[in-house]
Amino acid sequence: MPATAMRPRSGVVWQMAEKCKIRERLWDESLHTASYQAVVAHFGWDAADQLIDGKWITPCDAVYRSLYLAELARASALIAGQLPGVPFLLLNERTGTEGAPDKSVRCYDTILNTFAATGGARLVDFKSLICPTDGQCAKKDAKGRELFIDGVHFTKEGRSYVAPGLETKISESLSAPATQASPPLSRARAADSPRLSGQPAHGRLCDG
Repeated sequence: MPATAMRPRSGVVWQMAEKCKIRERLWDESLHTASYQAVVAHFGWDAADQLIDGKWITPCDAVYRSLYLAELARASALIAGQLPGVPFLLLNERTGTEGAPDKSVRCYDTILNTFAATGGARLVDFKSLICPTDGQCAKKDAKGRELFIDGVHFTKEGRSYVAPGLETKISESLSAPATQASPPLSRARAADSPRLSGQPAHGRLCDG
C-alpha cells in the first residue's frame, strides 16, 4: 500500500517523508538489534486519508480495507519470522485526534479488530484510555494540564496520564490466551513490511 502522501483532519497534505522510503530496512534492523518480550505498535497516522495511485482513499473505503489488511498480515509475518513466539500487540486509535476525522478512525479501528480476530496480532484498547465514551475524549488531566501538544502528540503530562493504564492493558494482553490464526499467516520478507505511516512503540517510523 505505497501511499505517496497523507491528509489528516486539517486538510493539509503531507508528502511521504524521506525516512519512509527506507522503512523496510529500519524495521528489519530494529527487529534484529533488540531483545523483545513483545512488539507493540501504534499506527494511528494510517487513519488519515492516503494518496495511492493519484486517488485519495480512507479507511472506510473497501480498497483501503483490503490493502491494509494485507499490510498488517505482512507486518505480522515479518515479526513472526524474525521473532518466533514474540507477541505482536496493536494499539487502536482514538476519536478526537487531529490525525483523522472520527468516521475514518472508527473505520480504521474496525479493520484492526478484524485483523486481530484472525490471530495476526493482539489488540490493545488504547482508545479507551483517552475516550472512555466514544466521542467524549479527555484533553486535560485532573490538574487542568493539556494532554496534547497539537491534538495528536502527547505532552509530558499526557504521557504520564496514559502510561499507567497503557502498561496495565499491555500486561493484560500479554497474559491473555492468544487467538489462533485462521488461516495461518504466511512468512514475509523485510521488504514486505508496512508501507503506510505507522508508529512503532519505540518511536515514529514514518509520520508523514
